[in-house]
Amino acid sequence: MTKRYEGEAKQGNPLAAVPWDASDRAAMMALKECRATPADQALFLAWFIKATGVDELEFRQDDRLSAFASGKRFVAKQFFDVCSAVIKEVK
Repeated sequence: MTKRYEGEAKQGNPLAAVPWDASDRAAMMALKECRATPADQALFLAWFIKATGVDELEFRQDDRLSAFASGKRFVAKQFFDVCSAVIKEVK
């Protein structure tokens, strides 16, 4: 017998722009200019996770929204895969 779960998954609209404020923009600019502090980096990562929906389910009730959410998640997954990869020294 299959269990059925009721409720709502945490899913934003993948087509909607993610809001940002002055502190988010300042963190992004600092990162772009290679002068980001650890606090700037953490602020950017929090915004990036929200913007890409990497911590959300990618499947939506509409195929188009599912495809768009999946593409956004893919970008984030690649980013975090590269960040967590073991870099070997090139000789």
